[in-house]
Parts: sequence; structure tokens; C-alpha cells
Amino acid sequence: GDQPTRDRLTLRLPAPDPIWRRVKRDRTAAPEAHAAGEGPAGPENMTSRPDASRAKAALVEQVQERLAAEASKTRLDQARYFAEAFLRRVPAEEIRGESPDTVAPLVAGILKFAGMRPPGTSKIRVFNPAPERDGWSSSHTIIEMVNPDRPFLVDTANLILSELDLGVHIIVHPVIHEQRDRRGRLLGFYPTAEKKGEQESNMHITVDKQTETD
Repeated sequence: GDQPTRDRLTLRLPAPDPIWRRVKRDRTAAPEAHAAGEGPAGPENMTSRPDASRAKAALVEQVQERLAAEASKTRLDQARYFAEAFLRRVPAEEIRGESPDTVAPLVAGILKFAGMRPPGTSKIRVFNPAPERDGWSSSHTIIEMVNPDRPFLVDTANLILSELDLGVHIIVHPVIHEQRDRRGRLLGFYPTAEKKGEQESNMHITVDKQTETD
């Protein structure tokens, strides 16, 4: 099987389905159902959705611009594409209120992390983001993984994290066609229709804050 490439504190973890998932604290509970007029599915929240969608579109554009400003001329379009792909499935209501000051360096970080993945390996890193090093901060510990896409990865990741007694708060996981050279250096991202490269998972998970490094 694929061997994990270690970066800082690492855990042997796979990665999930293409979805943004906010995980309930009680991981054994069934998903919450909402009747009409109650909770997120209720009609009283419908009027806020267009506003949330516009806010998300504006945020994505701001993140794209910031990544493009830091990218080389040959990487401008790739940086924009990755930002849009990473945030595409994030529900507008979930990302509402987020600042590009946080989201842009977050996306830039995982983009850089995905830049090199030798064939036959899975990359995993676990860290507490620090402004002076990562450009953003969080009240949670971050787990990020880059590896070939496989079935049931979200479920497996959740199971392992549950066994480690780690409370999972958010999972973001786009599956993107990525083309690499023989050494594993990232050459580009492509829409599925272009049939270039291989499907790779790029997962970002937030868990309860961890302070141990061993």
C-alpha cells in the first residue's frame, strides 16, 4: 500500500469523499433531521441563502486573487483553479463570515503541501497553525492529507479519529484531477472532462486542539 510521507507530527490516516462536512460532537448520534420550519432546512432560512451565496462567491474571488498575487505567471490559472475547487462544495452558509485573511493562507498552505508527492506515497501532516509560520491561526488542530482517491475514505478517517478519541469539527475534501511528473512534482490541475492526470484527494480536517507532539 501507499507509504505516508511524514511532515511534523503525523497520523496514519486515509482521506474522505468530496464534501465539506461539519461533524457533530457526538460521533455515534444519527444525523439530525429538520422538519419544515425548523433548523437549517426551514423556510425562515431560505431568504438568507442568496446573500450567503453572494458572500461566498465574493470570498472565493478574493482568495483566488490573493493566491494569484503570490503565484508565478505560469501558475496563475492553476492557483485560481485550486482555490475554486477547494471551496466549491463548501455550503455558503458554513463559510459565511469567514475572512480571506484566514482562508487564503489556509488554501495556499495545502496547495503548497500538495506540490510534491512521490509516486506510491500518501502525505499527511498534523499541525497547529501559527500566524508567523502559516499566515493564519485556529482554535483547532489541523490534519491535512494528499493521496490517491479511494472509496470510503471519509468513513475510514472518521473511524480512526474516533478511535483516537479526537473530536472532529470540519472536513473539507475536494477530489481533483492532478497531473505529476515521474518524481511526483505537481504539474497542474484539470477538470474531469479533460481526462488529464489522476484523481487525488486533498483533505483538510479540524479536530480538538492538541498540544502533544509525540
